[in-house]
Parts: sequence; structure tokens; C-alpha cells
Amino acid sequence: MVEDAPSWHPDFRVAERLPDIKAVRTIFFINAAAVFVVLSLAVFVGTREVSLRSLSQETAAAEAEVRNTVEASRRAVELYGKFKEHEKAIAGLQQFLSSGKLVVSDFVLHLGSTIPPSIRLYFIDYKSTGVVLRGEITGAAGEASGMAYT
Repeated sequence: MVEDAPSWHPDFRVAERLPDIKAVRTIFFINAAAVFVVLSLAVFVGTREVSLRSLSQETAAAEAEVRNTVEASRRAVELYGKFKEHEKAIAGLQQFLSSGKLVVSDFVLHLGSTIPPSIRLYFIDYKSTGVVLRGEITGAAGEASGMAYT
């Protein structure tokens, strides 16, 4: 026999000479898992940054809207305060008028004690729906018109 000729079958007793029969190495799965973790973290951080930017833009828009409506809100609060004052006056008048028959002398005495001296009344007309007062206000035009509204 020829001794230099290779064997017709592999020698299973020498492990270094055996062919590699593992199709996919374990290191491939470890690398794939590491890449998956890194990509997952990148997507998570990216979505958080996008939502953070969106929230900051919404906050800036809301702050701008607040700055634009501060004056209107202040005026609305002021008008509401005036409304409450007028509502109290009207409620008092309604209570006064609903307390029964109007005693004209008491009404005139009450009216005379509450109106300022710069207002003169010429006419008082009482009806079941209300009282009509006619008169004049003495003083400067701006001051007199202001007193007429209060």
C-alpha cells in the first residue's frame, strides 16, 4: 500500500482535523442581540426626543397665547366685578319693589337720601313694571356722564 496517499475517510479521533459542522456560530447571535438592543434604545431615545420637542413647542404656543390674553382676562375680571356690584344694586331694588305696595313717600325719602346733591329729579313715574326717573346732572360733561352710568 502507498503510505503517502490520504485516507479514504476522515480520522474522527483527531479533532483539529475535523471539518467545522456548525452552520451559524454562537458569536453571531450574541452580536445580533447586541445590535438589536442598541437599535431598540436608539428608537426609544428618538421617540422620547420627538415627543419632548413637541411638548416644548406646545408649551411655547400656550405661553404665547397666555401672554396675548392677559389683558383681555384682566378686563373681563374687572367687568365681572362691576357686574357683581350692579347685580347687588338690582337685587336690592327688586327686593325693595317686591316687598309689597310701594309707599311713595318712603320711596321719595329713600331716593333723596341716596342720590348725590348734583342730581336733580323733575319727574318720578311709578308703574307696575318699574319706576321712571327724569332729571339732570350738574357738573362737567365727562364727570356728569360718568355719574349717569354709575
